[in-house]
Amino acid sequence: MIQREFSISSSRVKLILKRKVQMKKVCSRWVPPSLSEDQKQNRLNFALDFLNAYGEGHERRLKELVTGDEMWAYYQDPLTKRQSMQWVKKKDSRLAKFRRSRSAKKTMYIIFFNSAGVVSTSRLFPTKKQSTMTSEFYVETCLKKLVRTLKRRRGKMDFVG
Repeated sequence: MIQREFSISSSRVKLILKRKVQMKKVCSRWVPPSLSEDQKQNRLNFALDFLNAYGEGHERRLKELVTGDEMWAYYQDPLTKRQSMQWVKKKDSRLAKFRRSRSAKKTMYIIFFNSAGVVSTSRLFPTKKQSTMTSEFYVETCLKKLVRTLKRRRGKMDFVG
């Protein structure tokens, strides 16, 4: 763009930006999405309550614990660090960039795991009929699949909840 505007080579543009304008080209640094203070406090309170109830002397129960997480995987990849490089003043630091960017198509992955690894997985492919995770989908698809898997692994036992 600059080289066309002034009819000079790209290497000459880089030289001018570095030496005369005192700029450097940097990559953005990836930062994870952050939790609010309320979310952090809620997680801490839950973890402390759980440890108080099942911590000391209940190591076997802790190993039986199954937890889950979900994430949207977007079909379109965000720009690579190299693609997102920018010229900045030498004294300036790198810009921060969130890792995720949104694209039109996406799939939700729901994963349940315990201390031994992955227990069960499910996927939600958004459609016009269902574009978000609903409690019905979660219970009927994800949790029922998880319970079937746990029954198979642990033998026939009653599950509450």
